[in-house]
Order: sequence, then C-alpha cells, then structure tokens
Amino acid sequence: MASSTNPSLKSNSGQVLEAEETTHSISTVTHDSTAKNGSDNNGNRRGTKNKHGRSRNQKKKVLCNPLQGAKFRVSIRKTSKNKDSAAPPQSHHDVPVLETEEAITTRACSTDSDAYDQLKQSSIFRDFRAIFEGLDLQRKNCLLSFAVFPENAVVQKRLLVYWWIGEGLLDPPPSSSTNTTGEKTVEKIATEVLQDFMAKRFIVPVNRKRKTVVNRFKMDPILRSLVILLARESKFFDYDSSGELTCKYSGSERACLIDSEKLESENQEKIKTLFNVSRRFLDFTFDWFPKMRNVQVLCLGMWWSSGEDHHHIEVKNTEFLKGLKSMESLRLLSFHGISGIQGLPVSISKLRNLRILDLKACYNLEILPKEIKSLKMLTHLDISECYLLDHMPKELASLSDLQVLKGFVVTDIISHGNYCSLADLAGLKKLRKLSINVNSETFSIEELLTTLSKFEELEKLKIAWGGGSKAKESTGPGKTMVRQKSLLEKVVRKQKTKVDRAMEIKKLQKLDLQCFPLKKLPDWLIPENLKNLKKLYIRGGGLNSLSNKIQEGEIIKWDVEVLHLKYLSELKINWSELKAMFPKLSYLEKFKCPKVTFCPCDGSGVWLESSSN
Repeated sequence: MASSTNPSLKSNSGQVLEAEETTHSISTVTHDSTAKNGSDNNGNRRGTKNKHGRSRNQKKKVLCNPLQGAKFRVSIRKTSKNKDSAAPPQSHHDVPVLETEEAITTRACSTDSDAYDQLKQSSIFRDFRAIFEGLDLQRKNCLLSFAVFPENAVVQKRLLVYWWIGEGLLDPPPSSSTNTTGEKTVEKIATEVLQDFMAKRFIVPVNRKRKTVVNRFKMDPILRSLVILLARESKFFDYDSSGELTCKYSGSERACLIDSEKLESENQEKIKTLFNVSRRFLDFTFDWFPKMRNVQVLCLGMWWSSGEDHHHIEVKNTEFLKGLKSMESLRLLSFHGISGIQGLPVSISKLRNLRILDLKACYNLEILPKEIKSLKMLTHLDISECYLLDHMPKELASLSDLQVLKGFVVTDIISHGNYCSLADLAGLKKLRKLSINVNSETFSIEELLTTLSKFEELEKLKIAWGGGSKAKESTGPGKTMVRQKSLLEKVVRKQKTKVDRAMEIKKLQKLDLQCFPLKKLPDWLIPENLKNLKKLYIRGGGLNSLSNKIQEGEIIKWDVEVLHLKYLSELKINWSELKAMFPKLSYLEKFKCPKVTFCPCDGSGVWLESSSN
C-alpha cells in the first residue's frame, strides 16, 4: 500500500508544518500488533516494549493537524467489559480511540480556507470521521455542540445539560435504574455522555484542587478543528470557508450572536436555537422576536462562569421580552448574567413547553410574575444570585414537575400578600435539588427537618443565611457583612430546641451550609436522619463544633466521604478527631480554618485518601 502524505502548510510565522503518515490504516494497527518478532523500519525489535510500556510491534499513526502544532495518535484498543467502568461502551468490539501523544501545546497557525480544505482531505480527518460515524445520533449532536465555543474555552456541565435538554437530546428513555417517575434523570444521561466523551479523549476534564467530581471540560484545539469540519458538513451552525463561526444561518436551524457581527434579519421562523457566543451588549432591536415561532433554545445569557474575568451582559432595553409570547415551542430560556431585566412579562404564561428558566445572576431582577404558574412543564428554575428578589410568588408551589430549584428566598416580608413559604413546596414531589437563601429572623433551623423530610426525592440541599433582599438597603462589602451579622444574631436568639428527630431526609446525598448562624449543629443533624449523606460542605458562620447537644460526649460516625470546611475561624477539631467522626472520609478541603489542626493537607488545603496511601 502506497503511503500518502499531507501537503506541507505554512503558518502565519512562515514555519512549515508537515503531516507525517505511515503506510498503515487503523485496521492494520491491530493486525501488526500480532505480527512475529522482527525489526521494523526504524530498527526497533518487534515484540519488545518501549519506555512507555507499549509493544513496539504495535504500529501507530502519528498525525499532525495542519492547523495546529501538536501530534496526535490514533490507535485501536479493546473496550472494557467492566460494568462499573466510567463510560460503558456501546459494544465490546474494537473501538478506535484518539489519544494525546504528549501534553498538547499549540501555536497559532493559518486558518484560511486552503488550510481547512487540506485538513479535510487528510487521513486524520478520515480517521476521526470514522469514529464519529460510530456514535449514535444523540452523541453526535452533543459532540457537535462543542464546536460553537472558542478555542480552549472551559465549558460547564450545567450549560451543556441545559442546552441538550432544550434541544431534546436528553429526553430520558424508560429504564430500570430510575427515579420514581420511571425515567433516568437528565443529569445522569448527560453524565454518561460526557464520561463516554472523556473515555474517547474527545474532551478533557478541568479539575480544581483535585476535586473528584468533574463539572468543567475543555476540548483540545486539534479535535475542535475536526469537530468544526463535521459541524460545517452537517450545518450544525454556519461557518465561513476558514472555519470561523458566523451569524448567518442560511443553511442551518441554529443561529448565534457574535460580538463583531450583526444577525441576519430574514427567515427567523426557521431558527430553532439562538445562542449568544460572545455578544456582551445586546443593543440591537428584537422586532423579529415574534417571527421566531419555532425556536426551542433561546440562550442569550452567559455561558462562561460568572467567576471568570468577564463582564456581564447588558441590554439597552427590555422591549424584546414582549416577543416571548409567540415562542410557544420554547424549551430553554436563559438570561443568565444579563443586567437590566427587572421582571418578566405576563406573556411568559404562553411558554407552556418551557423546561428550563435560567435567570441566574440577573442582578436587577426584583420580582417573579404570578403567571409562572402556567409553566406546567418546567423542571429547572434557577434564580440564584438574584439579590433583589425578596419573596417568591405563591404560584411557584403549583409547578409539580419541578426537579431543580435554585435561589428560593425565605423571607419575613408579608406586605406582598400571598408569598410562597418553604412549607408550601412540600407538594413538589419530584424536587431533587434545592438551594435556599434565608432572609428571615424567624426561620427555625430546628424545625427545618419537619419540612425537608417531606421532599422524598431531595438529593442535594444548599442553605445560605444572611443574603437576599437586604441587598436593596445598602451596597458595598462592609455594609453587607454588618447586615449579615445582625441577621444571624437575631436568628440565633429565636431558635427553638424541640423537634421530632424520628424524621429523616431519606435520599439526601449532599448538604451545603453557608454562613451557618449557630455555634453547634442543630439536634436533627445526626447520621440517623441523613443515612445517605456523602458530601458535607460548611462555609462561613460561627460554628465551633461539629457535634450538637445530643452528641456531646458521644462518639458519632458519619458515612460522609467528601468534607469541605471553609472560613470557620471558631471551629476547633484535630485530624484524629476528624477521622474518628468521618471514618469513610476520602476527600477533605479546608481553607481559613486555623483551629482545624494537624490535617495532612497539601498547599491548597486538600487531602486525598489515595495520596495519603
């Protein structure tokens, strides 16, 4: 078989980039690995192993992307039949896997149309296409969605889950390993897809402080170039001849907003997805909103992390919101990080197919309309970091399909008439994730168990004290801290001590307490009531002990595996006491806890059981 070689390309700096190929196809890699011992063309003895532990008789294809300066290897390897593996394969046949030859270091190269044409004719693209064609339709579309993000962008799982739900890619099939509704959760399906992508090296996890759970991902620039080629072919988004994303959508049902371009103003009825890639100031008119009758995904907000060094998105005016009434097919509406939106129009009641309403970090949002009760199919509502919200509408409790509720405000305010209390949410039988902002002086921590025990599906709970609507009264970090301290002191004085400890939160796996106002844990916070608790986060507040009155003098043992302790200046405990209390602990992260002593943490304040062993 004659060898083929990609033409050499010149980068912007004039450096010649050559694509080196062998004479063997992917299918012959496995064949060669069984060949008899002998010497290859480089003089290496077949049947022996090199310094990397690979048999030298297994030929590999070393490929160089014409657009990047990094090498890549395409090889065949057997997939695992272990049922417990992170990404169970579709079958047990040989599966081609892309593996990095070394840490990827890229340099700027030419991205003109000729370079992309030559990349498209290269064997590396043919090999990658073969792998892509082996994916099911769900995974193909999920993978192509990565092509919209800039090079080396860090993408959050939260965004991917929302987007994929919006496009119907995660509609759960019936399964035996399911929740009470007879379906897998969309988060579980998304996790399986992402684990499969990581196993195939399509994406790499972005870990912080060696955390065991991965919620952020990156795609290698080489693979991104290949995925863009496939996205161009399938018209997933519109790209120009050099592979650059454009605002045009003549051949696609998806359109995007880019900072330097103006969106087309024709054929809006064909748009099913509108994604804001880089526009920070939404100053264009939205008079074409009523024409987008078939749109399913409207993601105008931030996709990047709000903690990153980026500005929020601003809108010139909110007149465009009136056009929402025509979008009856909408499944995802995201205004994440958009400032200037004080409220939603009553016409939101028309969005009867809406699954996800993402209003996170809409700092000017002051009220949720009572018409939200019409969103009967809503499963995810995120109003976290909306600090001007001071109460929840009573109608919120009628959203029976709600599974994720973030940013629920507990308040003492009664001037608004009917407002939703935490107890009112007890009818949300599908609720799995709940985060609460306590803005109340009468909120009883001890009585909290009575309400929480009614959430039979609740798996993750976060409670933060001292924020919320009080942000209206003053600004600046100094005044905020004084306000929080005053509220915490009032909460402490009003706590009750009697509670029925026979109740339990059966499925709770993660508990996150922020600015906890008491010096000791509440009496109901004991292992007997939280038998499935695996993760415990405590950040800020006046806690000085991890025991409560009931547990004093007793040796208690939790099944918690992951423990985070941060900003607890009064908490006093040493490593041996901590291990005795949490014998199954595998991950500890502590930060600014000066009285938590003798912990074998690294310079980042992290201890891992594996590193200790």
